[in-house]
Amino acid sequence: MLLLFLSICLVNGFIADPDKSIVDNAAANPDLSSLVSVLQSKGYEDVLAALSSSTGTITLFAPNNDACKRTKLNFSKHVDKGIATLYYHALGSVLNSSALTYLQFIESLSQSSDFVNVGDGKGQVLFTEARGDQVKIYFSNTSAKVVGDQINCSNGIIKIVDQVITLPPVAENEFQWAGLGMTHQAIILAGLEDAVNNTAGITIFAPTDKAWKESAYPDPSKIDKDVLANILKYHVVPSIKYTTGLENKDNITTLQGDDVTIQHQAGTVNYMVNWANLVVPNVLLANGVAHFIDKVLVPNTTVIEDILTIEDTIIEV
Repeated sequence: MLLLFLSICLVNGFIADPDKSIVDNAAANPDLSSLVSVLQSKGYEDVLAALSSSTGTITLFAPNNDACKRTKLNFSKHVDKGIATLYYHALGSVLNSSALTYLQFIESLSQSSDFVNVGDGKGQVLFTEARGDQVKIYFSNTSAKVVGDQINCSNGIIKIVDQVITLPPVAENEFQWAGLGMTHQAIILAGLEDAVNNTAGITIFAPTDKAWKESAYPDPSKIDKDVLANILKYHVVPSIKYTTGLENKDNITTLQGDDVTIQHQAGTVNYMVNWANLVVPNVLLANGVAHFIDKVLVPNTTVIEDILTIEDTIIEV
């Protein structure tokens, strides 16, 4: 009896039973009633079954009632997106606190091709940061925090979070929302919207508006379309490179064909690509990741004299 008592812990005002499933423990927790209501509603049967399985190793980042109340996602109206979002809160492995490192990009169970395009049928990653006992998950220019104690279940664990974690957007929308209007404009002018939004598994080094304005060609509309496309392709790598996978002096081949070089000072979070700083790294996209940079990169094969045209006159710089 003593061992049974020790195996059952009191968490957030309810008795967590490690012999019961994730769904059963969530249903017993008053702070997760909104999430359970969604799981038990029409259209979510597959998610409910996955989290109720008697076997398995799942980590569920479960949004609490306040998080569900604040979210802009209507789970009843947008079921397909709701399903993809709930799977985005789940990992196919048990991620105990001891397994968390400073920065991690961990594959989730969210694989729907309508919302995820990271390549090879893989699930979208969760961007986690662990600092001591504090764990954050970054998404859409904000973050969710893990609150309370871990809840051990028969088929995995529950970690409660204070936000509904939304799926990453397509690149074009991210640049609009993040204030990278000139990069967004340049993509449209070069006719690269489809490539940027739909190419699976890419990294984009995206210049800020200030970077464009301080460059030798501050108005993308004055750049020849082919030259502009050449420049933009030099900002794209056909594989996903989070900062955890960038090493000092790495030479990475871009879609344009030339290499960019990574610089990283060991023991710091400072990264550069060529001579541009990564001012906002690791911005997740539906099809990869973006790093916002403070300079426009120019490939070696671009002749600067051919870049700027105003009233059909070449401006030499």
